[in-house]
Amino acid sequence: MESVVYRPLGSGEAVVVDVGNELRGGSSEEFRHVVRHLVSQGVKWMILDFGKALSVDSMAVGVLIMAFRLCEESGGEVILLQPQRSLISLLEMLTIDQFFRVFADEGEALDALKAEGVDVAEGK
Repeated sequence: MESVVYRPLGSGEAVVVDVGNELRGGSSEEFRHVVRHLVSQGVKWMILDFGKALSVDSMAVGVLIMAFRLCEESGGEVILLQPQRSLISLLEMLTIDQFFRVFADEGEALDALKAEGVDVAEGK
């Protein structure tokens, strides 16, 4: 299991979060902790990178819903990057897929936020 790691962008209101290779049990709890911490630090936009995630449990889906709610309340958004088809299917089954924009490429996700005026510059 890899740890959940994140990379701040621009002024710090946006981040890219690498969720690791699985979100089950303890790693889902770590994911929840990271999301809460980021929001408490003023993060409004989260790009959640699922590119390595082969396994996601229902607790992780609950964290996605929490992240969506917290970011939306602050005027931001949660974007899913490279989610596995199984995660998309689960979100569709739960009828919550419409809450998340999905991108296959990080550059496209960053461009979409940049077009909305979000500071996503690297290396600040």
